[in-house]
Amino acid sequence: MLCSYLNLIVQSGMKVIDASVLKVRETVNYIAGSDNRLVLFEKCVVDSKSNFVGKLLIDCATRWNSTYQMLKRALEAKDALNLFAIVDTSFDFGLSADEWNVVDFVCKFLEPFYNITVMFSGSDYPTANLYFRNIVAIEKLLVVAHTHTVASIQSMATVMMEKFEKYWSDYSILLAIAVLLDPRYKMHFVKAALGKLYVHAEVEVKVQEIYNTFVELYKFYDQSTSSSTVTSLQCSTSTTDYSMSSMFEDFEGGDMSVGGAESSVDSYLNSPLVPRNTESFNILEFWKSQASTFPVISRMAKDVLAVPITSVASESSFSMGGRVLTKYRSALRIDNVEAFVTTQNWLYGYLKDDEFRSVLRL
Repeated sequence: MLCSYLNLIVQSGMKVIDASVLKVRETVNYIAGSDNRLVLFEKCVVDSKSNFVGKLLIDCATRWNSTYQMLKRALEAKDALNLFAIVDTSFDFGLSADEWNVVDFVCKFLEPFYNITVMFSGSDYPTANLYFRNIVAIEKLLVVAHTHTVASIQSMATVMMEKFEKYWSDYSILLAIAVLLDPRYKMHFVKAALGKLYVHAEVEVKVQEIYNTFVELYKFYDQSTSSSTVTSLQCSTSTTDYSMSSMFEDFEGGDMSVGGAESSVDSYLNSPLVPRNTESFNILEFWKSQASTFPVISRMAKDVLAVPITSVASESSFSMGGRVLTKYRSALRIDNVEAFVTTQNWLYGYLKDDEFRSVLRL
């Protein structure tokens, strides 16, 4: 359900979208509406010495992810579009420098939402330890947007925050505990994350609540003779996290005692963190190797990390199947469908692999 909620949150904000974004939409539709204007735009790309490669993307007003892609490509073609506005005397949608700045902010604002949605709805089905820090990332973005100087941006953030509070003011603390089971972060990260959003007193209360639940979960597994998945130990809280790229650049692990008597829980939580720059790190393999050192926690990790972040399949989130196989094309051979999907890239040049995959999802 996470991806569905995330889409509802962003869609609510897009209803009060800035007029600058609407200008970009009109611009793209105007250029794409005529072969002559497309030729003129391509000439402007060359004359402006722009590094833009490919084509402008037309968005679907009801799908915010396509709007993000449209803005991203328009910003890459900014110089060519500004020149086009000068050359084409019939063009009435030229953007000023201030309007381009707003478009740039909206694009950067939507980018984390887009990346998180792609990650959570991907076919790799990420483990639950990714949930906590990305949901806090969303809350932090909304808090920051409230201070923006552009009124429409503030309005968008306000509407989105209302939706955020509606869907995520209370959620299972079990998924917040999943980050404790990530040996690269553990309780150090939880405290640092909450410290970005709450005052010290609130942070201490929330950290203690998460720790207490973690201990109770440990006791339950310790007393149990089986490794059945725990579904009844859930507690509500309002913790969230921010993106890894900028919010936690100053995060450093260290000894942090949050418990009382020495126990397996404290022994694990106070042990040195696994280096975060280990690209090949596999959290499931890690806990498999720790089964003899922390047998109970290892069983906990097997169950908690397996909790699905979302039940929405990637095909349901960003499917272009309806654009390829319609009632008029339902008899196409497989190789012809593949050629049809990639034809646009053959005509306009290849994108980077990651960009190409994201375009196909639109």
